[in-house]
Amino acid sequence: MYSLRSLTIILVLLHGISAEAPVLANTAADGRAGAAAAEFEQGEYKSAFKQFVKLAKDGDAFAQYRVSYMELMGLGTKSDVVEAMAWAVLAAESGHPELVRYQEAVATAVPGNKRKKAQARTDYYLRRWGRADASGGGTLARASEGVCTGSRLARNCGQGSDGAGKWIAWSDDRSADPAQKRQFEELDQTIQQNASEIRGNATDS
Repeated sequence: MYSLRSLTIILVLLHGISAEAPVLANTAADGRAGAAAAEFEQGEYKSAFKQFVKLAKDGDAFAQYRVSYMELMGLGTKSDVVEAMAWAVLAAESGHPELVRYQEAVATAVPGNKRKKAQARTDYYLRRWGRADASGGGTLARASEGVCTGSRLARNCGQGSDGAGKWIAWSDDRSADPAQKRQFEELDQTIQQNASEIRGNATDS
């Protein structure tokens, strides 16, 4: 039988552990992010890609961007513009202007014949790993039926839908433009410079 004093001590200890748990979790995530970034810089792309995918699924906006970029450029994984689009949308849901700009650029790299597939993949990823809607109505994902959640990326709200591919703001198809690679490399440099700010926004949200 525990005495009142013993129970008090146990409760104090448990409270201390629970208060420290988020701090320890954030420290661990920072450590994994740093390791992944170091591997990327050293050209260890396969290993970096695996690390970034884990962080991306945990909601790290910079990692979601990095997975998208690596999918787009074929770094550590085969090039897949559909995957790149889905992860770009997840990253842009953080609201950081550079990530929104990047998502819009990736949309121009998706060929017209792959946009329906990219939309469906995006919907699925948003349901699995998207940020919670502040209204409490699930994630910010829009189903392919065209239901509008008010996401900043859902620019076609109120226009109805004839299937997947309607709510992403698709721009002109520039998938065959050789200058796009350079554009993405320049965007990457800017986003890397803002990595700490982006990760901070993701933590605060």
